[in-house]
Amino acid sequence: NLNRLIEDNVQGKLLATLLAEHPNIEISVDEVETNIVVFKLISSKYSANEIVLKLLDKGIRLYAIDSRTLRAIIHMDIKTADIYEVNQALQDILNGKTD
Repeated sequence: NLNRLIEDNVQGKLLATLLAEHPNIEISVDEVETNIVVFKLISSKYSANEIVLKLLDKGIRLYAIDSRTLRAIIHMDIKTADIYEVNQALQDILNGKTD
């Protein structure tokens, strides 16, 4: 469904924009043009794999590409509210609000 793919791409850009506001995440918002969002952890006490596990406990699935790089893929089951939830969960983890 082309319309849904366009919506997924918009949500990918939204997630990238939200993540770019976090000081421990490096992402080039301008390079995010699809539903795939890749970002790097900087100055985090957790590795990408540890973050993946912490997010999985919250029902959020991201993928570790390497020890500092994560990938999120937005698909048709993801709603805008979910994008904000993912962003908040990442911020909580990186700010040490959950362990």
